[in-house]
Amino acid sequence: LSVISQELDAEDCVTVLNNYFGIMTPTIQKYDGEINEFLGDAILAIFGAPVATEDHASKALACSIEMQNGMVEVNERNRALGLPTIEMGIALNTGEVVVGNIGSERRQKYGVVGHHVNLTGRIESFTVGNQVMVSEYTINRLDSKVKVAQSLDVEAKGIKDPVKIFEVEGIGEPYNLTLVTAQQKMKPLGEALYISFNTLSGKAVADETLEGHIVEVSKNGATMETASELDILTNLRITVPSFVDGENDQVFAKVTEDLGPGDGPNRYHITLTSASRVIRKYIKSLAV
Repeated sequence: LSVISQELDAEDCVTVLNNYFGIMTPTIQKYDGEINEFLGDAILAIFGAPVATEDHASKALACSIEMQNGMVEVNERNRALGLPTIEMGIALNTGEVVVGNIGSERRQKYGVVGHHVNLTGRIESFTVGNQVMVSEYTINRLDSKVKVAQSLDVEAKGIKDPVKIFEVEGIGEPYNLTLVTAQQKMKPLGEALYISFNTLSGKAVADETLEGHIVEVSKNGATMETASELDILTNLRITVPSFVDGENDQVFAKVTEDLGPGDGPNRYHITLTSASRVIRKYIKSLAV
C-alpha cells in the first residue's frame, strides 16, 4: 500500500485498510489464530499459542489460503467505493519461539520473538501478490496433503543456511481449499518498451544500471527481455524513461519465472510489486 497511500487521501487510505482487516481478522480467528500485531498494512498472526495445538501448522496454511481467497471480497468492496484494488503475499513458517509479555514494568505487550520470527519476515520478502510461501519447517509439520506449485532454495539476509520454501496452492482433507487465481493473459506491446533497472538487495540498490525491454504485459506482470542474467526472486527497481511524469516513473517488480533465452536475449516473467496507478495505466495503454 506504500505507493497507493501516496495517491489517496488519509480517509480513503483508512477505508482500504479497514476493508482489508475487516475480512482478514475473522478469517484468522476462525482458524484459532492470534493476531499479534497490525504492522501498517501487514498482519502478524500466531498459531499454536497461547494455547498449544498439534495441528497448528495445517490450520495456519488453511487460513492463509482462505485469506488469499478473501481478497476477492476485499477488492469488490474497494471497487464499489471507487478505490484501488490491492494484493497481498503471505509467508508461513514454523519453529520454536518465545511467546509472552515483553517489555518493561511500565509498558508490556504480548509478543513473539526468536529466529523463526525473523525467518518468517525474510520469507515474506520473497512473496508477490496472491502467493502463499511456506517454509520447509511448516511443510514437515503438516497433517494434510498440499498442492505445491514450485519449490525454491533461497538465501535469506541474516539467516546462516539456505532455506527451502514452497509456493502452495491448496490443502487437502479436512480443509479442501484451493487458491482462486485468475489467469493473467499476456498482451504484446505494439513496440517493445525500453527500460532501465537496478537490482535490489533488501533496501539497498545496486550501483550498476542495467537495460532491457518490456515486450508483453498483463494486469500485474510483464515479460522482460534483457542481456543480463537474473536469478528467480530478484527484486528490481525499474525506470521507464519514456514516461513523462518523472515523479511516478519507477516500478518495483520481482523476477518470478525464467522463460529462457528464446532466439535472442534472456526472457523473464516479472510480477509488479509496487507501481503508481498512472504508470500501470500508461504501460497497459501500449498493448495491442
